[in-house]
Amino acid sequence: MPNVPFNVLDLIPTRRVVVIDATTDRPDELLIETWEQQIVELKEKRVVFGRIPSLTDVCIPGRIVAKQLFEIRWNEERCRHEVEVYPCVYPPSLNGRPLISGESNPLFIGDVLTIGPFRIDYTTWQDEQEVER
Repeated sequence: MPNVPFNVLDLIPTRRVVVIDATTDRPDELLIETWEQQIVELKEKRVVFGRIPSLTDVCIPGRIVAKQLFEIRWNEERCRHEVEVYPCVYPPSLNGRPLISGESNPLFIGDVLTIGPFRIDYTTWQDEQEVER
Protein backbone atom coordinates (compact mmCIF):
# COMPACT_ATOMS: atom_id res chain seq x y z
CA MET A 1 0.00 0.00 0.00
CA PRO A 2 1.87 3.11 -1.14
CA ASN A 3 2.33 6.18 1.04
CA VAL A 4 0.55 4.80 4.11
CA PRO A 5 2.44 5.33 7.38
CA PHE A 6 2.78 2.07 9.29
CA ASN A 7 1.28 2.26 12.77
CA VAL A 8 2.74 -0.16 15.30
CA LEU A 9 -0.78 -1.16 16.36
CA ASP A 10 -1.72 -2.28 12.83
CA LEU A 11 -1.23 -5.83 11.68
CA ILE A 12 -1.98 -4.55 8.18
CA PRO A 13 -1.25 -0.86 7.43
CA THR A 14 -4.48 1.12 7.13
CA ARG A 15 -5.12 4.65 5.97
CA ARG A 16 -5.81 7.12 8.76
CA VAL A 17 -8.36 9.90 8.38
CA VAL A 18 -10.17 12.47 10.43
CA VAL A 19 -13.89 12.88 9.92
CA ILE A 20 -15.01 16.43 10.73
CA ASP A 21 -18.66 17.08 11.48
CA ALA A 22 -20.63 19.91 13.08
CA THR A 23 -23.64 19.60 15.33
CA THR A 24 -26.86 21.14 14.13
CA ASP A 25 -27.90 22.31 17.60
CA ARG A 26 -25.34 25.17 17.58
CA PRO A 27 -25.53 26.68 14.06
CA ASP A 28 -24.95 30.19 15.47
CA GLU A 29 -21.31 29.22 16.16
CA LEU A 30 -20.63 28.51 12.48
CA LEU A 31 -19.23 31.20 10.21
CA ILE A 32 -21.01 29.69 7.21
CA GLU A 33 -24.67 28.88 6.55
CA THR A 34 -24.33 25.15 6.01
CA TRP A 35 -21.73 22.54 6.86
CA GLU A 36 -21.09 19.23 5.16
CA GLN A 37 -19.01 16.49 6.73
CA GLN A 38 -15.35 16.53 5.65
CA ILE A 39 -12.98 13.59 5.48
CA VAL A 40 -9.25 14.34 5.45
CA GLU A 41 -6.63 11.66 4.91
CA LEU A 42 -3.59 11.88 7.15
CA LYS A 43 -0.23 10.73 5.86
CA GLU A 44 3.30 11.61 6.89
CA LYS A 45 2.96 15.32 6.09
CA ARG A 46 1.67 17.59 8.86
CA VAL A 47 -1.85 18.95 8.44
CA VAL A 48 -2.78 22.31 10.00
CA PHE A 49 -6.38 22.96 11.09
CA GLY A 50 -7.90 26.37 11.81
CA ARG A 51 -10.37 29.08 10.81
CA ILE A 52 -8.44 30.90 8.03
CA PRO A 53 -8.15 28.94 4.74
CA SER A 54 -5.01 30.78 3.58
CA LEU A 55 -3.16 29.82 6.79
CA THR A 56 -4.34 26.23 7.13
CA ASP A 57 -4.68 22.97 5.24
CA VAL A 58 -8.16 22.31 6.66
CA CYS A 59 -10.64 25.09 7.42
CA ILE A 60 -12.88 24.76 10.47
CA PRO A 61 -15.24 27.76 10.17
CA GLY A 62 -16.22 28.29 13.80
CA ARG A 63 -16.43 31.52 15.76
CA ILE A 64 -14.16 30.28 18.57
CA VAL A 65 -11.68 28.50 16.30
CA ALA A 66 -8.27 30.19 16.13
CA LYS A 67 -6.74 31.24 12.80
CA GLN A 68 -4.35 28.28 13.19
CA LEU A 69 -5.63 26.01 15.95
CA PHE A 70 -3.71 22.71 15.83
CA GLU A 71 -1.73 20.35 13.67
CA ILE A 72 -1.73 16.60 13.25
CA ARG A 73 1.61 15.13 12.23
CA TRP A 74 3.23 11.74 11.86
CA ASN A 75 5.83 10.84 14.50
CA GLU A 76 8.23 8.57 12.61
CA GLU A 77 10.08 7.50 15.76
CA ARG A 78 6.91 6.32 17.54
CA CYS A 79 4.98 5.28 14.42
CA ARG A 80 1.83 7.24 15.23
CA HIS A 81 -0.04 10.44 14.50
CA GLU A 82 0.09 13.16 17.15
CA VAL A 83 -1.89 16.34 17.67
CA GLU A 84 -0.32 19.56 18.92
CA VAL A 85 -2.35 22.64 19.76
CA TYR A 86 -1.02 26.10 18.94
CA PRO A 87 -1.36 28.93 21.49
CA CYS A 88 -5.04 29.94 21.53
CA VAL A 89 -7.85 31.22 23.75
CA TYR A 90 -10.18 28.25 23.20
CA PRO A 91 -8.21 25.00 22.87
CA PRO A 92 -9.86 21.85 21.57
CA SER A 93 -10.34 18.85 23.82
CA LEU A 94 -9.24 15.28 23.18
CA ASN A 95 -11.74 12.74 24.52
CA GLY A 96 -13.12 15.41 26.86
CA ARG A 97 -9.73 16.58 28.18
CA PRO A 98 -8.68 20.13 27.19
CA LEU A 99 -5.37 20.13 25.34
CA ILE A 100 -2.46 22.32 26.39
CA SER A 101 -0.57 24.38 23.81
CA GLY A 102 2.80 22.97 22.88
CA GLU A 103 2.18 19.41 24.14
CA SER A 104 2.15 16.51 21.69
CA ASN A 105 -0.68 14.08 22.25
CA PRO A 106 -0.82 10.66 20.56
CA LEU A 107 -3.91 9.80 18.55
CA PHE A 108 -5.49 6.37 18.71
CA ILE A 109 -8.34 4.98 16.62
CA GLY A 110 -11.60 6.20 18.10
CA ASP A 111 -10.18 9.38 19.64
CA VAL A 112 -12.38 12.47 19.33
CA LEU A 113 -11.22 16.10 19.17
CA THR A 114 -13.90 18.72 19.86
CA ILE A 115 -13.95 22.50 19.43
CA GLY A 116 -17.18 24.52 19.56
CA PRO A 117 -19.78 22.70 17.48
CA PHE A 118 -17.17 20.56 15.70
CA ARG A 119 -16.39 16.91 16.32
CA ILE A 120 -13.26 15.47 14.72
CA ASP A 121 -13.00 11.67 14.78
CA TYR A 122 -9.66 9.92 14.22
CA THR A 123 -10.32 6.65 12.44
CA THR A 124 -9.28 4.24 9.68
CA TRP A 125 -10.47 4.26 6.09
CA GLN A 126 -10.98 1.25 3.86
CA ASP A 127 -9.60 1.17 0.30
CA GLU A 128 -13.01 0.95 -1.34
CA GLN A 129 -14.10 4.21 0.27
CA GLU A 130 -13.16 7.51 -1.37
CA VAL A 131 -11.12 10.11 0.52
CA GLU A 132 -10.90 13.86 -0.18
CA ARG A 133 -7.54 15.63 -0.62
